[in-house]
Amino acid sequence: MTKRSLNYRKALFQAFSIVLVLSVFYILSVSNYLLFHSFVELFSIVIAFGIFTLAWNSREFTKNNYLLFLGVAYLFVAFVDTLHTLAYRGMGVIKGYDDSNLPPQLWIVARYVESISLLLAPVFLRRKPNFYVVFAGFTVIVTLSLLSIFYWRVFPDCFVRDVGLTMFKIVSEYVICLILVGAMVLLLRSRGEFETSVLRMLMFSLVFTIFTELSFTFYVHLYGISNIVGHFFKILSFYFIYMAIIKTGLERPYSLLFRDLTKREETLRESEERYRSLFTKNPAKMLLLEADTGRIMDANPAACSFYGYTLDEIKSMKISDINVDEQISDFHTSGSKDPVEGKIFDLLHRLANGEVRNVRIKTSPIHINGKMVLFLIVTNITQQVLAEQEVKRKQEELEILNQTLEERVREETAKRLEREQMLIQQSKLAAMGEMLSMIAHQWRQPLSSITTIGGDLQVALMLDKFDKEGFYESLKKINDQAQYLSQTINDFRNFFNPKRRRENVWLKDVINQALGIMKNSLEHRSITVEIDCSLARAINTYTNEVTQVLLNLIKNAKDVAVERQTKSPKLTIKCRDNKDFQTMEIEDNSGGIAEDIIGKIFEPYFTTKDDSAGTGLGLYMSKMIIEKHCRGELYVRNTADGACFTVRLPYKTEEGENI
Repeated sequence: MTKRSLNYRKALFQAFSIVLVLSVFYILSVSNYLLFHSFVELFSIVIAFGIFTLAWNSREFTKNNYLLFLGVAYLFVAFVDTLHTLAYRGMGVIKGYDDSNLPPQLWIVARYVESISLLLAPVFLRRKPNFYVVFAGFTVIVTLSLLSIFYWRVFPDCFVRDVGLTMFKIVSEYVICLILVGAMVLLLRSRGEFETSVLRMLMFSLVFTIFTELSFTFYVHLYGISNIVGHFFKILSFYFIYMAIIKTGLERPYSLLFRDLTKREETLRESEERYRSLFTKNPAKMLLLEADTGRIMDANPAACSFYGYTLDEIKSMKISDINVDEQISDFHTSGSKDPVEGKIFDLLHRLANGEVRNVRIKTSPIHINGKMVLFLIVTNITQQVLAEQEVKRKQEELEILNQTLEERVREETAKRLEREQMLIQQSKLAAMGEMLSMIAHQWRQPLSSITTIGGDLQVALMLDKFDKEGFYESLKKINDQAQYLSQTINDFRNFFNPKRRRENVWLKDVINQALGIMKNSLEHRSITVEIDCSLARAINTYTNEVTQVLLNLIKNAKDVAVERQTKSPKLTIKCRDNKDFQTMEIEDNSGGIAEDIIGKIFEPYFTTKDDSAGTGLGLYMSKMIIEKHCRGELYVRNTADGACFTVRLPYKTEEGENI
């Protein structure tokens, strides 16, 4: 016979038994209600007292605080229900009180105690109370309630003869129902603490208890039909709580009395399974050693794979068998009961194939079956050690390099300065050649005029047409031209004068000086110059260097206009005051600089001209002069018509590098 068939037959027998018992009670209620009532109450009293007996006598070896709390509560419920039974109308045991009102009063007390206890019981599933305090608390509450009924007689009436139930009795029954609903909610929230069958029977008991209380809200006399129905519900209520607690506690104590022990065992088993899974499936290499001998007790697959041994082979070894340094004493202490926890060792371990690996081992003492065991986590740090050795070698090389670095820096600095001086010299020679070309161009017209005047004087003398007044006029013209030539020499001499002192100068004067040198060259190419220079103050800077930069920028603009044959070429020079700088912009209208080379024009030896026309040093040297020597800025951008070079000069120049 299958287990399912047995369970079915068992359930069928229980159902038949319940129906049989209820039938007997029904017949008894019809024939003798007082006897029926006494038996029903006695049935519930015996079960309530049985719950107390089971819970109280198992308190020493069970941790089921829920059961212990209910056991104490049902002892007092049984006591009050006993008084209720003895006080029932027709029993004649308790005299001197209204036998219609006294039983409902005792009923209400018992049901309040029962419902509130069922509501509070789930709280003690995870909290252990002081049961002597609980016992004393129930004693005080029940004693005060009985005194209010029997001695002080202040307990509210629950039944009035020939009238029926009082409002207090009806409201109390509904309040008790709400409390029982709350108990059901708390029980469901803690359902994980109960077996399914026990939880189901407890819920049935609570449901039938609610039906019991509802049945007792509308009877008009103690022997009425609703009173009978209510007692049938009470039978079912206590039957299910009997099945949940007493029967289960006796037949299957591990489902109730020792459920906490069973759960702890299951938790322990799950913990062991998790540990075993973590140990076997973890990619980290793990070993278990006997703390006193160093014998390897266990190894996970990752450790076996790393060392190259099978599990049986490695379990037959000691840690000293694979430890090249023979530092077994660092892992365990012979005779010591307290190995140091969390120690870390960097060692050499020999593998099965004879190779040696650098490993880092972290040890932790654990207890297995009451025995001290060392848990090791092994990490292969061979690559790390090799990397550290390489870093150390590089550091040594770096230290050697640092020892000669200062000398090498001095050598490189000297070479750089030498190269810069060569560039400067080339730039000055190129500028000097350009200046000589400008001087020749400047002198050509005055010399031609002097030659013409001298020729005219010679012809006049030959033709004997000498005019004294005309002769003096011609000499004056010759003198004017000679003065012009002399001024030109002074202008160029001032430009090439190697001044190294800063001086206060107006940018407009610098612009006029540069344009004075370039005047004839610009006029010869029909290049017009517009100057917009409104400045509030002079600047303190190196005048000749700024003039050299301005000459270079003007000459470049002239060369581009000639090369591109710009129509109506024009050069615009603007000056403005800023917060800490004065800004000078030199803009042409020759189409600008190609975007692919605009970022390279300040590099040394970069030029767009033929080798015969440019050295590629002009703009490079101009940027060096402005930024390194004059502590300003020089940059370029394209505008709608051409290129615009911007020179930003501080009002006061700090001492810069020699150029």
